[in-house]
Amino acid sequence: MMLVCFQGRRYYCDYCDTSFPDSLVNRRNHLNGARHVQLRLEYMHPYRDPVEVLTAQRCKRPCMTYQRTGACQYGVACRYSHLTREEEARLQAAAGKVEVWASI
Repeated sequence: MMLVCFQGRRYYCDYCDTSFPDSLVNRRNHLNGARHVQLRLEYMHPYRDPVEVLTAQRCKRPCMTYQRTGACQYGVACRYSHLTREEEARLQAAAGKVEVWASI
């Protein structure tokens, strides 16, 4: 029977559900990796400020793929807007509430 012992610590990433040997180089490579960046964007997307979302989405052209099929392979990282008129109205209402609270 052979006993395998791992020396050192392992870093666990909650976004990616993966672990790897913890070192500065490994962690930097992982945190800058495309998969980690995409998963972090998807996780944080619902928590963004409504004013920020409206400002960012209004600068973008509509995503034709999303309009035709209702899905986009790029998700929240798409360079085009996925906002529907209903979502835009909801965000405007939420942004109005945020501005009222900010002025108090």
